[in-house]
Amino acid sequence: MSDKKLVTQIMCYYNEKKYLGDAIRSILAQSYANWELILIDDGSTDGSHETAESFQDDRIIHVSNKENHGLAWCRNQGLSLAKGEYIGFVDADDIARKDKLKKMVDYLDSHEDVLVLSGGCIYIDKYGNKLSQREGIICEDADIRAYMLFGNCMAGPCALFRRAVIDKYHIAHDIVMRTSQDYFFWQKCLRHGKFYNLEEPLFYYRIGHNSQSNRTVKRDPEKNQNILLKILHYAWRSRGFRLNRGDITYIYRYIYHQERFTSFNDYIKGYKLYRKIKKQESGLNLPEGSQILALYKEFLKKHMRNDIKHIAVL
Repeated sequence: MSDKKLVTQIMCYYNEKKYLGDAIRSILAQSYANWELILIDDGSTDGSHETAESFQDDRIIHVSNKENHGLAWCRNQGLSLAKGEYIGFVDADDIARKDKLKKMVDYLDSHEDVLVLSGGCIYIDKYGNKLSQREGIICEDADIRAYMLFGNCMAGPCALFRRAVIDKYHIAHDIVMRTSQDYFFWQKCLRHGKFYNLEEPLFYYRIGHNSQSNRTVKRDPEKNQNILLKILHYAWRSRGFRLNRGDITYIYRYIYHQERFTSFNDYIKGYKLYRKIKKQESGLNLPEGSQILALYKEFLKKHMRNDIKHIAVL
């Protein structure tokens, strides 16, 4: 494959001076050369902007916001400037592997039915030391669609999507959301095309430091919970399911948030919800229907195996 298609990478940053340089250098080092990097400073106060400005390359676009608007707002700003055929968001504290863009472009070029593509990652600590490789990558479209009703299996800092997402379907980030913006973005994309994940790790994902997203969640955990409930409700409703707030809260608590069962009644509620989902699914004829039911059953079994000691048998 040639480097014909322009790829846009959007990197928004706020007070990420410590890691920003490494993230930018990983894009500059890509074996695929036809890219543009849109760097958006979200009102940083720690000198991050000066670090970004020190990189001068014709393919880099520098944007500086005087005020802090939040990640969703800045990503939409990046989308409005993007010129690439393929577009993706990259985090300012992660590092792309040298062949990331080439492998992703090659796949999208040869699979025209795939709208969104992502891949695996290797976890690194705050010092850049390798920790482990992400296991259990969910690859196929139907499996991804099923899982996305219970959690997010798309690695946002790795993903590339086709320009049709913004030009044809007019999908953007919800600027009200201060957390889980990418999860909601993918939920909206799922309505318009196929997803796929490459198993191979394509970037280094930094954990164990006080990232911007972690700081936001810690400031207001209740607000973060309400955002996730909203996303899960949208996900189920957009597939045709009619679940009430109690149903969505159960899915959030015991499947997404992985809280423990504290009584046998928790299992009974889960089983009744399974029957409700199964009944509704039978009238929807979703391609991922069997995967949804299988995943839910596995979640229930896992809770029973892990929490049986804590359940009082009456």
